[in-house]
Amino acid sequence: MNFEQLTLKNQEVLQEAVRLARTAGNAEVSPEHLAVALLAQEGGTAAALLGRIGLMVAACLGELHELLGRLPRTEGEVPEPRLSRSASRLFDLATEISREFRDDYVAQEHLLLAFVRDERTKAGELLRAKGLSEASLLAALRRSAAPPGFPTRTPRRSTRR
Repeated sequence: MNFEQLTLKNQEVLQEAVRLARTAGNAEVSPEHLAVALLAQEGGTAAALLGRIGLMVAACLGELHELLGRLPRTEGEVPEPRLSRSASRLFDLATEISREFRDDYVAQEHLLLAFVRDERTKAGELLRAKGLSEASLLAALRRSAAPPGFPTRTPRRSTRR
């Protein structure tokens, strides 16, 4: 994963996920940490997209926090949490998706699509069970996103009203 390829909002998501893991005493940053940071982010596009689809973001966050509570904790001094293999795989998939979209940066919609496509994460399983699908997310994006290839590291703004 190349940190510089992430939009500024996704860089903030990653930093918040690391903070969540550190605070909880988790040795690794899991996809569940990423999902909580992504959906709880103020000013991010992920929660707005899920809302357009009809998902109850607060309910998703509540269940994601329950998943976080089940993760193993380390005792004593906790080193800086590292990205888990599954979280790294998620970012790799999001990078591939950004290329499919012909986008220069990995945006929040790419990360959401990675959660949908990667069937091995509990966070993705939860989001799919709540109704997130590739088709629903792409439909929400078509109603709100800038055209593919829009080169910006900041969240996309709607070009249509």
